[in-house]
Amino acid sequence: MDPIVSVIVPNYNHADFLIERIESVIHQTYSDFEVIILDDASTDTSKNIIASYQDHPKVTNTIYNCKNSGNLFLQWKKGVELAQGKYIWIAESDDICQLNFLETLVLLLENDPQLMLAYTDSEFDNLNWIKNLQSKGVKKVTYEGKKFILQNMLTSPAIINASAVLIRKKAIGESIFTQCGNYKTTFDWLFWCNIAMQGNVTFYPVKLNFFRQHLQSTSLKATQKGYFVTEGLQVISYLKKTYNINLNISQSKIWSSVWAQTTLITGYQRSMFFKNTKLAFITSPQILIYFFYYILKFKFFSTINIKIPKA
Repeated sequence: MDPIVSVIVPNYNHADFLIERIESVIHQTYSDFEVIILDDASTDTSKNIIASYQDHPKVTNTIYNCKNSGNLFLQWKKGVELAQGKYIWIAESDDICQLNFLETLVLLLENDPQLMLAYTDSEFDNLNWIKNLQSKGVKKVTYEGKKFILQNMLTSPAIINASAVLIRKKAIGESIFTQCGNYKTTFDWLFWCNIAMQGNVTFYPVKLNFFRQHLQSTSLKATQKGYFVTEGLQVISYLKKTYNINLNISQSKIWSSVWAQTTLITGYQRSMFFKNTKLAFITSPQILIYFFYYILKFKFFSTINIKIPKA
């Protein structure tokens, strides 16, 4: 009989965190799940750690790439294709969770057939994780999918970490893989939006997930290099074209401000600047107008010292 949940653990060079991650999965209070562990050609001791779990009764697949894929989303895709469960949990290899994570979110999805995605709050500071857990009786918030995107996903994604999310597998159509496959840093943003458009989304505001942001973090590297703005604008452009979802003035200003700050911090990379300009014009001409305003403001009138690296 197929498990109710398929837990996908995509790993690359996270040996320092991997044991804690796997232990937090296999000891969940909810027990009807399988674990699929995928290693993307790690060069640390990850393979040895994974091998020590391959005979665990919950682990149905341990797969090692001979060559690094270069794109985490390809690992997500492989895991979903192997998954036998009704629900998907992408438990990233450098995160951990409370042991009642699955028990909590499975119940939400089982009780609402229109719910395509449920996610919990996350904690960043491991030292204060237990202290910051909220008390019982916290009310969940459920949104219609498009409303969720309009309110929570247009300036930066409210879902900041895949490990905090449980997905109804039937909402993950093949077209989602095609659409998200070209993104390296914001594929998850587009992924959540596409799933949200299939039904409803619930946020359960209790910190059941611990999200690490460290020097190896993909999201941190993307932000430092300026890729986040370019791919983020591509996501917003896609949402406008596909679902007629548009930025308001306040959201456009936020994008302009982030783009301006990123430009000053990373330097004026000509190809990236022209690409962002084109995307901004397609998405919302106001972004382009306010961009130049914020460039002048931050460069000449801001009290914050933004260092511009030399080319």
